[in-house]
Amino acid sequence: SNTVTGNLSSLPSGLTYFNCSGSNTVTGNLSSLPSGLTYFYCSGSNTVTYSGGTWYRTSMRYIYCRGAAALSSAVCDALLIELAATVTTWTNEKLINIRGSRTSASDAAVATLQAIPVSVTVNVN
Repeated sequence: SNTVTGNLSSLPSGLTYFNCSGSNTVTGNLSSLPSGLTYFYCSGSNTVTYSGGTWYRTSMRYIYCRGAAALSSAVCDALLIELAATVTTWTNEKLINIRGSRTSASDAAVATLQAIPVSVTVNVN
């Protein structure tokens, strides 16, 4: 049982690996996470938002965001489009798994990511 709250931008600037799972509460905006983050795993009873802004370097490994609330299609589309445009190197897991929905607006971004190949899963379950 964890509670991670407050300004996520106050996390250590050198943080590269964020793993929070179980019965937890995570609040905050992904764009507030440290810029060096390459591994993001967040599951459980949490609220994570995204309103644009880069929160990772050009190298990324893993994004798992499956909280209690699904991300909206606008948020999922924006996140996938930014990842496809910004992250130039995917290493290790090469995985994006998001609880939410997306629209055809992110089709090109998903195709770009899958060509790397990055496994992209976006669903509300």
